[in-house]
Amino acid sequence: MARRLMIIGGILILLLAFSQILLPLAVSDVIGAAMTKLTSADKVEARADKSPAIMMLAGNFDTISVKATGAKTDKVVFDEFDINLSNINVDMGSLIQNRTLTMKSVEDITVKAVISEAELARTINQTVKGAKNAEVSITPEKVTATSVLSMGGLVNAKVILEGKFISTDHTIIFHTEHFQVNNSIMGKFGGALLTDITLIDLKKLPFDVTVKNITLEQGRAVVYAESHR
Repeated sequence: MARRLMIIGGILILLLAFSQILLPLAVSDVIGAAMTKLTSADKVEARADKSPAIMMLAGNFDTISVKATGAKTDKVVFDEFDINLSNINVDMGSLIQNRTLTMKSVEDITVKAVISEAELARTINQTVKGAKNAEVSITPEKVTATSVLSMGGLVNAKVILEGKFISTDHTIIFHTEHFQVNNSIMGKFGGALLTDITLIDLKKLPFDVTVKNITLEQGRAVVYAESHR
């Protein structure tokens, strides 16, 4: 009897040991699939941690980290999209059955998202009526966009825009502060362009975050968002 109990105990210990290693890997793969489904990203790497790991089956996690490339959350495709969550409770039924990441509760969230020059140019082409062949330059000082703008289908003018990224709590906008048109027919003039291009609606994410900062670096803009409870 004692020997049988020892064998059973040994098996349980081995199962716990394997679950501590294998369960996080399996759950991380499922979370990665859920984030791929959510963002249509080209590549997603996810890592879930919990001690003891068996508690993951109840939807409890110490941390979840996600690194995505080519994530599409709204109009913009992010070159990099990193999410870090801590002290999370997840609807495991929805996660396992539908590959949907539904948060029941989460204590801390941080998001870092990178927008490239090429992506902003693509967004301008698709969003601004009549714009084509846009080229964008992002420096730590400013954002400059050059595009050919078709006006009424009769005149193609070269347009130079200078602007910046601004944000509300949940929305990121490219705000054009000045423009200049240089065309042999229309001449040359400048002024303020009042149209704002909405790039990102963070409400489309499965958790609530607000924008804290947008920094300009050489060749890219970096968005930082977070939530603490």
